[in-house]
Amino acid sequence: MNRAEWLEARKAEWLPVECFHMVFTIDHLISPLVARNEEAMYNLLFRAAARTLKAFGERELGGPIGVVASLHTCGQDLAQHIHLGCIVTGGALSANQEVAA
Repeated sequence: MNRAEWLEARKAEWLPVECFHMVFTIDHLISPLVARNEEAMYNLLFRAAARTLKAFGERELGGPIGVVASLHTCGQDLAQHIHLGCIVTGGALSANQEVAA
């Protein structure tokens, strides 16, 4: 399947709402701690982002939102910069499974 067909197939699966790019960053001051406890710190970062986004969706949009998160351990200059890049839907599913934007 070529790229254009793949993209069109994915669009059919997505909620009909805008998407936003959000970033959750770990402060550089605790990078040494992260280096000694990578698994625990990365899990904590994912958990904190998930809880924050879940609470936002429930409070502001009235239901669960869609999120795709990717762990990045460096920035564009390849220096250590630990963060999650998240694509977040600007709408949520209501209790009756309808899209609420």
